[in-house]
Amino acid sequence: MLIAPCAWPASPALPEWAFYPSTAALTAKIDFHTPRWKWPFWVWTKRFGAWPFSVEWLSAAFDYNVAPFFQSFVEVRVEPSADRVRLLPWGPHGRLRRADLQSSPGWPPAAGRPGDPVEIVVPMRRRAAPTR
Repeated sequence: MLIAPCAWPASPALPEWAFYPSTAALTAKIDFHTPRWKWPFWVWTKRFGAWPFSVEWLSAAFDYNVAPFFQSFVEVRVEPSADRVRLLPWGPHGRLRRADLQSSPGWPPAAGRPGDPVEIVVPMRRRAAPTR
């Protein structure tokens, strides 16, 4: 289990971003499954960002291979007739919904509700015909 959501930078390199699982979902899972004897590590990680170590370094202590699982994949649909590529992220219970992601303010740019499925549309660039 990678605990990157717990160590997300305050100023990411890109202005718009999103990731799954959200910090809240991951924290809730670890809170629920962590035995009492591991709580000092978990409190240190949550309160101090695992300093002087990295969150990823301590992640092995919280590797719980129990539900809810956060595996995911992305379905890629190339649609030349519409000049676009559609990215459809899926999780263990079907298509990911906007509420499943943690994202920057204003992402995704299209209007929608938290229960709507996530769909990222990337326009295709047409190559110019070769000139002779």
